[in-house]
Amino acid sequence: MFDFLDLSHWSLLLKLYNFSFRTAILPSAWKDTRMILLAKKESICLPSATRPISLIDSFLKIGEKLFLHRFRDVLFRRGLLPEQQSGFRPCFRLQTRLLLFLDELQSLLSNSSPVCTLFIDYKSAFDRIWHEGCVGKLLRLGIPPAYTNWISAWLKNRRCYIEINGSNSRWFSVGRGGPQGSVITPSLFISYHCDLSLFLSNCSSHIFADDVAVILSGNIGTRYAEQCLELERQTKKLIDQLEVYSLLTDQPLNYSKTEAMFSTRAIGLPKFNVKFSGGDGNDLNWAADFKYLGYVISRKMGWDKFIKFTEVKVRKRIALIKSFKIFGCSSVKLRKTLFYSYILPIFTWIYPIYPLLTPKQRNDLSHFYYTSLRRCLFCLQWNNDFFSFAIDELSLEDRCLAYWNRYFSFLSDSVDGKLLLEQANHSIYRASWLNREFSIRGLRKSKRYIPYQSIIGRVSEWISSVPQYSSVPYFDINDIELLQHFPESFC
Repeated sequence: MFDFLDLSHWSLLLKLYNFSFRTAILPSAWKDTRMILLAKKESICLPSATRPISLIDSFLKIGEKLFLHRFRDVLFRRGLLPEQQSGFRPCFRLQTRLLLFLDELQSLLSNSSPVCTLFIDYKSAFDRIWHEGCVGKLLRLGIPPAYTNWISAWLKNRRCYIEINGSNSRWFSVGRGGPQGSVITPSLFISYHCDLSLFLSNCSSHIFADDVAVILSGNIGTRYAEQCLELERQTKKLIDQLEVYSLLTDQPLNYSKTEAMFSTRAIGLPKFNVKFSGGDGNDLNWAADFKYLGYVISRKMGWDKFIKFTEVKVRKRIALIKSFKIFGCSSVKLRKTLFYSYILPIFTWIYPIYPLLTPKQRNDLSHFYYTSLRRCLFCLQWNNDFFSFAIDELSLEDRCLAYWNRYFSFLSDSVDGKLLLEQANHSIYRASWLNREFSIRGLRKSKRYIPYQSIIGRVSEWISSVPQYSSVPYFDINDIELLQHFPESFC
Protein backbone atom coordinates (compact mmCIF):
# COMPACT_ATOMS: atom_id res chain seq x y z
CA MET A 1 0.00 0.00 0.00
CA PHE A 2 2.80 2.41 0.90
CA ASP A 3 4.62 1.68 -2.35
CA PHE A 4 1.73 3.18 -4.32
CA LEU A 5 1.35 6.31 -2.21
CA ASP A 6 1.95 9.60 -3.93
CA LEU A 7 5.09 11.46 -2.82
CA SER A 8 2.99 14.38 -1.61
CA HIS A 9 1.52 12.17 1.12
CA TRP A 10 4.87 11.28 2.69
CA SER A 11 5.34 14.68 4.31
CA LEU A 12 2.03 14.22 6.13
CA LEU A 13 3.05 10.76 7.35
CA LEU A 14 6.44 12.09 8.45
CA LYS A 15 4.77 14.76 10.61
CA LEU A 16 2.31 12.18 11.94
CA TYR A 17 5.00 9.72 13.12
CA ASN A 18 7.26 12.42 14.53
CA PHE A 19 4.33 13.85 16.47
CA SER A 20 3.52 10.36 17.81
CA PHE A 21 7.11 9.79 18.98
CA ARG A 22 7.36 13.25 20.53
CA THR A 23 4.06 13.23 22.41
CA ALA A 24 3.58 9.46 22.99
CA ILE A 25 0.13 9.59 21.38
CA LEU A 26 -1.14 6.79 19.15
CA PRO A 27 -4.52 6.74 17.44
CA SER A 28 -6.73 4.18 19.15
CA ALA A 29 -7.74 2.72 15.78
CA TRP A 30 -4.10 1.74 15.15
CA LYS A 31 -4.11 -0.48 18.25
CA ASP A 32 -7.29 -2.35 17.30
CA THR A 33 -6.11 -5.70 15.94
CA ARG A 34 -7.54 -8.81 14.40
CA MET A 35 -6.20 -12.01 15.96
CA ILE A 36 -5.99 -15.44 14.36
CA LEU A 37 -5.06 -18.67 16.13
CA LEU A 38 -2.35 -20.89 14.63
CA ALA A 39 -2.08 -24.47 15.86
CA LYS A 40 1.35 -25.26 17.29
CA LYS A 41 1.32 -28.99 16.48
CA GLU A 42 -1.99 -30.71 15.72
CA SER A 43 -4.43 -29.04 13.33
CA ILE A 44 -7.36 -29.86 15.64
CA CYS A 45 -6.51 -28.83 19.19
CA LEU A 46 -7.64 -26.85 22.21
CA PRO A 47 -7.29 -23.04 22.24
CA SER A 48 -4.49 -23.41 24.81
CA ALA A 49 -2.43 -25.30 22.20
CA THR A 50 -2.57 -22.47 19.68
CA ARG A 51 -0.44 -19.40 19.12
CA PRO A 52 -2.39 -16.13 18.80
CA ILE A 53 -1.03 -13.98 15.96
CA SER A 54 -2.08 -10.33 15.85
CA LEU A 55 -2.63 -8.76 12.43
CA ILE A 56 -1.62 -5.18 13.13
CA ASP A 57 -2.72 -2.03 11.36
CA SER A 58 -0.39 -1.12 8.47
CA PHE A 59 0.24 2.41 9.72
CA LEU A 60 1.23 1.07 13.14
CA LYS A 61 3.58 -1.44 11.51
CA ILE A 62 5.51 1.40 9.90
CA GLY A 63 5.62 3.29 13.19
CA GLU A 64 6.88 0.19 15.02
CA LYS A 65 9.72 -0.30 12.57
CA LEU A 66 10.74 3.34 12.87
CA PHE A 67 10.65 3.17 16.66
CA LEU A 68 12.46 -0.20 16.82
CA HIS A 69 15.42 1.21 14.88
CA ARG A 70 15.85 3.95 17.48
CA PHE A 71 15.14 1.67 20.44
CA ARG A 72 17.78 -0.87 19.38
CA ASP A 73 20.28 1.94 18.95
CA VAL A 74 19.75 3.00 22.60
CA LEU A 75 20.09 -0.59 23.83
CA PHE A 76 23.31 -1.07 21.86
CA ARG A 77 24.98 2.22 22.81
CA ARG A 78 24.29 1.70 26.50
CA GLY A 79 25.18 -2.01 26.50
CA LEU A 80 22.01 -3.03 28.31
CA LEU A 81 21.58 -6.47 26.74
CA PRO A 82 23.93 -9.23 27.99
CA GLU A 83 26.13 -11.21 25.63
CA GLN A 84 24.35 -14.40 26.72
CA GLN A 85 21.19 -13.20 24.92
CA SER A 86 21.27 -14.04 21.20
CA GLY A 87 17.63 -13.75 20.20
CA PHE A 88 16.11 -10.90 18.17
CA ARG A 89 19.37 -8.97 17.97
CA PRO A 90 21.32 -8.17 14.81
CA CYS A 91 24.68 -9.96 14.47
CA PHE A 92 23.81 -12.48 17.23
CA ARG A 93 23.02 -15.72 15.44
CA LEU A 94 21.21 -18.81 16.64
CA GLN A 95 24.02 -21.03 15.28
CA THR A 96 26.61 -19.20 17.39
CA ARG A 97 24.58 -19.65 20.56
CA LEU A 98 24.26 -23.36 19.78
CA LEU A 99 28.01 -23.73 19.17
CA LEU A 100 28.87 -21.83 22.36
CA PHE A 101 26.50 -24.07 24.31
CA LEU A 102 27.99 -27.26 22.84
CA ASP A 103 31.57 -26.03 23.25
CA GLU A 104 31.12 -25.28 26.95
CA LEU A 105 29.25 -28.49 27.66
CA GLN A 106 31.87 -30.69 25.98
CA SER A 107 34.69 -28.77 27.64
CA LEU A 108 33.23 -29.46 31.10
CA LEU A 109 32.75 -33.14 30.27
CA SER A 110 36.42 -33.40 29.28
CA ASN A 111 37.25 -32.49 32.91
CA SER A 112 35.41 -35.65 33.97
CA SER A 113 32.91 -33.51 35.87
CA PRO A 114 29.21 -34.33 36.02
CA VAL A 115 27.17 -31.65 34.29
CA CYS A 116 23.55 -30.67 34.82
CA THR A 117 21.86 -28.72 32.03
CA LEU A 118 18.59 -27.06 32.96
CA PHE A 119 16.26 -26.07 30.11
CA ILE A 120 13.86 -23.37 31.31
CA ASP A 121 10.52 -22.70 29.68
CA TYR A 122 8.21 -19.76 30.38
CA LYS A 123 4.44 -20.09 30.24
CA SER A 124 3.16 -18.04 27.28
CA ALA A 125 6.26 -15.86 27.44
CA PHE A 126 5.30 -12.99 25.12
CA ASP A 127 1.67 -13.00 26.26
CA ARG A 128 2.57 -12.55 29.95
CA ILE A 129 4.66 -9.37 29.85
CA TRP A 130 3.71 -7.17 32.82
CA HIS A 131 3.09 -3.71 31.33
CA GLU A 132 3.74 -1.54 34.39
CA GLY A 133 6.71 -3.64 35.49
CA CYS A 134 8.23 -3.54 32.02
CA VAL A 135 7.99 0.24 31.72
CA GLY A 136 9.34 0.68 35.26
CA LYS A 137 12.32 -1.57 34.58
CA LEU A 138 13.15 0.31 31.36
CA LEU A 139 13.16 3.56 33.34
CA ARG A 140 15.55 2.07 35.92
CA LEU A 141 17.80 0.89 33.09
CA GLY A 142 18.15 4.50 31.95
CA ILE A 143 15.98 4.41 28.85
CA PRO A 144 14.97 8.02 28.00
CA PRO A 145 11.43 8.95 29.13
CA ALA A 146 10.42 9.75 25.55
CA TYR A 147 10.95 6.08 24.66
CA THR A 148 9.27 4.64 27.75
CA ASN A 149 6.26 6.95 27.34
CA TRP A 150 5.74 5.79 23.77
CA ILE A 151 6.12 2.13 24.81
CA SER A 152 3.60 2.68 27.60
CA ALA A 153 1.13 4.25 25.17
CA TRP A 154 1.76 1.39 22.72
CA LEU A 155 1.08 -1.28 25.35
CA LYS A 156 -1.98 0.17 27.05
CA ASN A 157 -5.59 0.38 25.91
CA ARG A 158 -5.26 -2.36 23.33
CA ARG A 159 -8.24 -4.33 22.18
CA CYS A 160 -8.73 -7.09 19.62
CA TYR A 161 -11.07 -9.77 18.39
CA ILE A 162 -10.48 -13.35 17.26
CA GLU A 163 -11.44 -14.52 13.80
CA ILE A 164 -12.07 -18.22 13.11
CA ASN A 165 -13.38 -19.38 9.71
CA GLY A 166 -14.89 -15.98 8.97
CA SER A 167 -16.64 -15.68 12.34
CA ASN A 168 -15.57 -12.90 14.70
CA SER A 169 -15.62 -12.88 18.47
CA ARG A 170 -16.57 -9.89 20.58
CA TRP A 171 -14.03 -7.14 21.20
CA PHE A 172 -11.97 -7.63 24.37
CA SER A 173 -9.21 -5.67 26.06
CA VAL A 174 -5.63 -6.91 26.41
CA GLY A 175 -4.03 -5.99 29.72
CA ARG A 176 -0.88 -8.13 29.53
CA GLY A 177 1.76 -9.09 27.00
CA GLY A 178 2.60 -7.72 23.60
CA PRO A 179 1.01 -8.63 20.28
CA GLN A 180 2.64 -11.64 18.63
CA GLY A 181 3.13 -10.35 15.12
CA SER A 182 4.68 -7.06 16.17
CA VAL A 183 8.38 -6.37 15.62
CA ILE A 184 8.64 -4.57 18.96
CA THR A 185 7.35 -7.38 21.20
CA PRO A 186 10.47 -9.62 20.97
CA SER A 187 12.89 -6.73 21.59
CA LEU A 188 10.74 -5.54 24.50
CA PHE A 189 10.74 -9.04 25.96
CA ILE A 190 14.53 -9.46 25.93
CA SER A 191 14.92 -5.94 27.36
CA TYR A 192 12.49 -6.77 30.15
CA HIS A 193 14.53 -9.89 31.03
CA CYS A 194 17.99 -8.41 30.50
CA ASP A 195 18.78 -8.90 34.21
CA LEU A 196 18.01 -12.64 34.17
CA SER A 197 21.74 -13.46 34.01
CA LEU A 198 22.21 -11.68 37.37
CA PHE A 199 20.01 -14.32 39.01
CA LEU A 200 22.11 -17.01 37.28
CA SER A 201 25.47 -15.69 38.48
CA ASN A 202 26.63 -19.02 39.93
CA CYS A 203 26.32 -20.86 36.63
CA SER A 204 26.66 -20.41 32.90
CA SER A 205 23.57 -19.37 30.93
CA HIS A 206 22.73 -19.42 27.24
CA ILE A 207 19.63 -17.47 26.21
CA PHE A 208 17.92 -17.20 22.85
CA ALA A 209 14.73 -15.12 23.18
CA ASP A 210 12.68 -17.08 25.75
CA ASP A 211 14.69 -20.33 25.40
CA VAL A 212 17.05 -20.51 28.38
CA ALA A 213 19.67 -23.20 28.99
CA VAL A 214 21.70 -23.15 32.22
CA ILE A 215 24.81 -25.28 32.72
CA LEU A 216 25.97 -26.42 36.16
CA SER A 217 29.02 -28.60 36.79
CA GLY A 218 30.61 -30.38 39.72
CA ASN A 219 33.73 -29.06 41.42
CA ILE A 220 36.98 -30.03 39.71
CA GLY A 221 39.40 -32.15 41.68
CA THR A 222 36.93 -33.83 44.07
CA ARG A 223 35.47 -37.31 44.16
CA TYR A 224 32.60 -38.19 41.83
CA ALA A 225 30.14 -38.77 44.70
CA GLU A 226 30.96 -35.39 46.22
CA GLN A 227 30.57 -33.75 42.80
CA CYS A 228 27.08 -35.24 42.40
CA LEU A 229 26.00 -34.11 45.87
CA GLU A 230 27.28 -30.60 45.20
CA LEU A 231 25.55 -30.58 41.81
CA GLU A 232 22.24 -31.53 43.42
CA ARG A 233 22.55 -28.64 45.90
CA GLN A 234 23.40 -26.20 43.10
CA THR A 235 20.43 -27.35 41.03
CA LYS A 236 18.02 -26.90 43.95
CA LYS A 237 19.45 -23.44 44.66
CA LEU A 238 19.11 -22.48 41.00
CA ILE A 239 15.47 -23.62 40.93
CA ASP A 240 14.72 -21.45 43.96
CA GLN A 241 16.41 -18.42 42.35
CA LEU A 242 14.42 -18.88 39.14
CA GLU A 243 11.14 -19.07 41.05
CA VAL A 244 12.01 -15.87 42.90
CA TYR A 245 12.79 -14.18 39.59
CA SER A 246 9.52 -15.39 38.05
CA LEU A 247 7.61 -13.88 40.99
CA LEU A 248 9.43 -10.54 40.78
CA THR A 249 8.83 -10.22 37.04
CA ASP A 250 5.36 -11.81 37.11
CA GLN A 251 6.58 -14.22 34.43
CA PRO A 252 5.42 -17.71 35.49
CA LEU A 253 7.50 -20.78 34.73
CA ASN A 254 6.10 -23.68 32.75
CA TYR A 255 6.87 -26.41 35.28
CA SER A 256 5.81 -29.27 33.02
CA LYS A 257 8.20 -28.24 30.22
CA THR A 258 11.13 -27.15 32.39
CA GLU A 259 13.46 -30.15 32.29
CA ALA A 260 17.01 -31.04 33.23
CA MET A 261 19.59 -33.34 31.62
CA PHE A 262 22.46 -35.03 33.45
CA SER A 263 25.65 -35.64 31.46
CA THR A 264 28.81 -37.40 32.55
CA ARG A 265 31.58 -39.61 31.24
CA ALA A 266 31.00 -42.03 34.11
CA ILE A 267 28.63 -44.98 33.86
CA GLY A 268 25.34 -44.73 35.72
CA LEU A 269 23.17 -41.83 36.80
CA PRO A 270 22.62 -40.54 40.34
CA LYS A 271 19.13 -40.20 41.77
CA PHE A 272 18.59 -36.50 42.31
CA ASN A 273 15.64 -35.30 44.37
CA VAL A 274 14.87 -31.75 43.24
CA LYS A 275 11.39 -30.30 43.68
CA PHE A 276 9.77 -27.06 42.62
CA SER A 277 8.57 -24.86 45.45
CA GLY A 278 5.83 -23.32 43.30
CA GLY A 279 3.22 -24.99 41.17
CA ASP A 280 2.07 -28.30 42.62
CA GLY A 281 5.46 -29.06 44.14
CA ASN A 282 6.26 -31.53 41.38
CA ASP A 283 9.68 -33.10 40.93
CA LEU A 284 12.04 -31.72 38.32
CA ASN A 285 11.87 -33.97 35.27
CA TRP A 286 15.21 -35.45 34.14
CA ALA A 287 15.28 -36.18 30.41
CA ALA A 288 17.64 -38.35 28.37
CA ASP A 289 17.64 -35.77 25.59
CA PHE A 290 16.12 -32.36 24.91
CA LYS A 291 15.30 -30.33 21.82
CA TYR A 292 17.06 -26.99 22.24
CA LEU A 293 17.04 -24.33 19.50
CA GLY A 294 15.79 -26.93 17.03
CA TYR A 295 18.55 -29.47 17.78
CA VAL A 296 18.15 -32.68 19.77
CA ILE A 297 20.82 -32.59 22.50
CA SER A 298 21.59 -35.96 24.13
CA ARG A 299 23.46 -36.87 27.29
CA LYS A 300 26.52 -38.20 25.48
CA MET A 301 26.50 -35.37 22.91
CA GLY A 302 25.70 -37.71 20.03
CA TRP A 303 23.78 -36.68 16.92
CA ASP A 304 22.04 -39.92 15.91
CA LYS A 305 18.61 -38.85 17.16
CA PHE A 306 18.81 -35.47 15.45
CA ILE A 307 19.87 -37.09 12.16
CA LYS A 308 16.97 -39.55 12.35
CA PHE A 309 14.61 -36.69 13.19
CA THR A 310 15.86 -34.78 10.13
CA GLU A 311 15.55 -37.80 7.83
CA VAL A 312 11.95 -38.42 8.92
CA LYS A 313 11.00 -34.80 8.12
CA VAL A 314 12.68 -35.05 4.71
CA ARG A 315 10.90 -38.31 3.83
CA LYS A 316 7.51 -36.84 4.74
CA ARG A 317 8.03 -33.89 2.42
CA ILE A 318 9.34 -36.12 -0.37
CA ALA A 319 6.08 -38.07 -0.18
CA LEU A 320 4.14 -34.82 -0.60
CA ILE A 321 6.20 -33.80 -3.63
CA LYS A 322 5.82 -37.22 -5.24
CA SER A 323 2.05 -36.97 -4.81
CA PHE A 324 2.02 -34.21 -7.45
CA LYS A 325 3.11 -36.72 -10.10
CA ILE A 326 0.53 -39.27 -8.98
CA PHE A 327 -2.25 -36.78 -9.72
CA GLY A 328 -0.68 -35.92 -13.10
CA CYS A 329 0.17 -32.26 -12.41
CA SER A 330 3.93 -32.30 -12.11
CA SER A 331 7.13 -31.76 -14.06
CA VAL A 332 10.84 -32.16 -13.44
CA LYS A 333 11.29 -28.41 -13.09
CA LEU A 334 8.41 -28.13 -10.62
CA ARG A 335 9.62 -31.03 -8.45
CA LYS A 336 13.15 -29.64 -8.41
CA THR A 337 11.82 -26.22 -7.37
CA LEU A 338 9.75 -27.82 -4.62
CA PHE A 339 12.84 -29.69 -3.39
CA TYR A 340 14.87 -26.48 -3.11
CA SER A 341 11.95 -24.68 -1.44
CA TYR A 342 10.72 -27.26 1.09
CA ILE A 343 13.42 -29.93 1.56
CA LEU A 344 16.74 -28.13 1.20
CA PRO A 345 15.88 -25.77 4.14
CA ILE A 346 15.70 -28.87 6.36
CA PHE A 347 19.24 -29.84 5.35
CA THR A 348 20.47 -26.32 6.16
CA TRP A 349 19.94 -27.10 9.85
CA ILE A 350 22.76 -29.64 9.52
CA TYR A 351 25.29 -27.10 8.20
CA PRO A 352 26.41 -25.74 11.63
CA ILE A 353 27.05 -29.19 13.14
CA TYR A 354 28.24 -31.01 10.00
CA PRO A 355 31.97 -30.73 10.90
CA LEU A 356 31.18 -32.16 14.36
CA LEU A 357 29.73 -35.39 12.96
CA THR A 358 31.66 -38.61 12.55
CA PRO A 359 32.99 -39.48 9.04
CA LYS A 360 30.36 -42.22 8.72
CA GLN A 361 27.54 -39.83 9.65
CA ARG A 362 28.79 -37.29 7.11
CA ASN A 363 29.01 -39.91 4.34
CA ASP A 364 25.54 -41.26 5.15
CA LEU A 365 24.04 -37.76 5.13
CA SER A 366 25.70 -36.89 1.80
CA HIS A 367 24.30 -40.08 0.27
CA PHE A 368 20.89 -39.38 1.79
CA TYR A 369 20.92 -35.87 0.29
CA TYR A 370 21.49 -37.17 -3.24
CA THR A 371 18.99 -39.99 -2.71
CA SER A 372 16.32 -37.52 -1.60
CA LEU A 373 16.81 -35.39 -4.70
CA ARG A 374 16.84 -38.46 -6.97
CA ARG A 375 13.57 -39.61 -5.43
CA CYS A 376 11.96 -36.27 -6.14
CA LEU A 377 13.16 -36.34 -9.76
CA PHE A 378 12.46 -40.09 -10.19
CA CYS A 379 16.11 -40.84 -11.05
CA LEU A 380 16.85 -43.61 -8.56
CA GLN A 381 18.45 -45.74 -11.30
CA TRP A 382 21.34 -43.24 -11.59
CA ASN A 383 24.33 -43.28 -9.30
CA ASN A 384 25.33 -40.22 -7.31
CA ASP A 385 28.31 -39.24 -9.49
CA PHE A 386 26.49 -39.16 -12.79
CA PHE A 387 23.40 -37.62 -11.21
CA SER A 388 25.53 -34.81 -9.80
CA PHE A 389 27.05 -34.23 -13.25
CA ALA A 390 23.73 -34.39 -15.12
CA ILE A 391 21.96 -31.68 -13.09
CA ASP A 392 25.12 -29.85 -11.88
CA GLU A 393 24.25 -30.48 -8.24
CA LEU A 394 26.77 -29.82 -5.45
CA SER A 395 27.19 -32.36 -2.68
CA LEU A 396 26.03 -31.70 0.87
CA GLU A 397 29.67 -31.41 1.93
CA ASP A 398 30.30 -28.63 -0.58
CA ARG A 399 27.21 -26.77 0.60
CA CYS A 400 28.39 -27.03 4.20
CA LEU A 401 31.86 -25.82 3.18
CA ALA A 402 30.37 -22.76 1.45
CA TYR A 403 28.25 -22.08 4.52
CA TRP A 404 31.23 -22.19 6.89
CA ASN A 405 33.33 -19.97 4.64
CA ARG A 406 30.59 -17.33 4.75
CA TYR A 407 30.08 -17.89 8.46
CA PHE A 408 33.77 -17.36 9.24
CA SER A 409 33.77 -14.11 7.30
CA PHE A 410 30.80 -12.99 9.41
CA LEU A 411 32.54 -14.01 12.65
CA SER A 412 35.65 -12.02 11.81
CA ASP A 413 33.98 -8.75 12.85
CA SER A 414 31.19 -9.55 15.33
CA VAL A 415 30.58 -10.22 19.00
CA ASP A 416 29.77 -13.82 18.11
CA GLY A 417 33.27 -14.29 16.74
CA LYS A 418 34.79 -12.85 19.91
CA LEU A 419 32.81 -15.24 22.12
CA LEU A 420 33.80 -18.28 20.06
CA LEU A 421 37.43 -17.13 20.05
CA GLU A 422 37.35 -16.90 23.86
CA GLN A 423 36.21 -20.51 24.02
CA ALA A 424 39.00 -21.53 21.64
CA ASN A 425 41.60 -19.68 23.74
CA HIS A 426 40.28 -21.40 26.85
CA SER A 427 40.90 -24.77 25.20
CA ILE A 428 44.43 -23.72 24.25
CA TYR A 429 45.24 -22.69 27.83
CA ARG A 430 43.78 -25.93 29.11
CA ALA A 431 45.94 -27.95 26.71
CA SER A 432 49.01 -26.02 27.86
CA TRP A 433 48.18 -26.83 31.48
CA LEU A 434 47.79 -30.52 30.64
CA ASN A 435 51.23 -30.40 28.98
CA ARG A 436 52.64 -28.99 32.25
CA GLU A 437 53.66 -25.70 30.64
CA PHE A 438 52.31 -23.87 33.72
CA SER A 439 50.61 -24.82 36.98
CA ILE A 440 47.40 -23.81 38.74
CA ARG A 441 47.56 -23.50 42.52
CA GLY A 442 45.37 -26.04 44.29
CA LEU A 443 44.66 -28.10 41.15
CA ARG A 444 46.68 -31.13 40.17
CA LYS A 445 46.76 -32.87 36.86
CA SER A 446 44.85 -36.14 36.80
CA LYS A 447 44.22 -38.96 34.34
CA ARG A 448 40.56 -38.00 34.44
CA TYR A 449 41.31 -34.82 32.46
CA ILE A 450 41.34 -35.65 28.76
CA PRO A 451 42.45 -33.38 25.90
CA TYR A 452 39.73 -31.29 24.34
CA GLN A 453 39.72 -29.37 21.07
CA SER A 454 37.41 -26.41 20.66
CA ILE A 455 34.68 -26.42 18.05
CA ILE A 456 36.42 -23.70 16.05
CA GLY A 457 39.56 -25.85 15.97
CA ARG A 458 37.62 -28.91 14.82
CA VAL A 459 35.86 -26.93 12.13
CA SER A 460 39.16 -25.48 10.89
CA GLU A 461 40.63 -28.97 10.61
CA TRP A 462 37.59 -30.18 8.70
CA ILE A 463 37.74 -27.26 6.27
CA SER A 464 41.42 -27.96 5.57
CA SER A 465 40.60 -31.63 4.84
CA VAL A 466 37.84 -30.86 2.31
CA PRO A 467 39.03 -30.55 -1.32
CA GLN A 468 38.67 -27.00 -2.59
CA TYR A 469 37.59 -28.04 -6.08
CA SER A 470 33.94 -28.66 -6.94
CA SER A 471 32.44 -32.05 -6.12
CA VAL A 472 30.52 -32.12 -9.41
CA PRO A 473 32.33 -34.69 -11.57
CA TYR A 474 33.13 -34.23 -15.26
CA PHE A 475 32.28 -36.84 -17.89
CA ASP A 476 33.71 -36.98 -21.40
CA ILE A 477 31.35 -36.85 -24.36
CA ASN A 478 32.23 -40.48 -25.12
CA ASP A 479 30.91 -41.45 -21.71
CA ILE A 480 27.66 -39.66 -22.44
CA GLU A 481 27.26 -41.48 -25.75
CA LEU A 482 27.98 -44.74 -23.97
CA LEU A 483 25.19 -43.96 -21.52
CA GLN A 484 22.76 -43.59 -24.40
CA HIS A 485 23.48 -47.12 -25.64
CA PHE A 486 24.23 -48.87 -22.34
CA PRO A 487 22.37 -47.01 -19.54
CA GLU A 488 22.60 -50.03 -17.21
CA SER A 489 26.38 -49.56 -17.00
CA PHE A 490 25.85 -46.34 -15.03
CA CYS A 491 23.50 -47.87 -12.45
